[in-house]
Amino acid sequence: MTGGGDQPDLLSDLTDLDFARLLLAEMHDDLHGKVARVERLAIRTPLLG
Repeated sequence: MTGGGDQPDLLSDLTDLDFARLLLAEMHDDLHGKVARVERLAIRTPLLG
């Protein structure tokens, strides 16, 4: 954001590599939960239609 006055940019101290690491860690945190939800949807979808 521009014109924020005294507020620093939230991501200003991150390099590209740091940002990529942050995104990968965020995606990996709940990987098992995400896979379980996809499996449940795969089982239920044929039952619905």
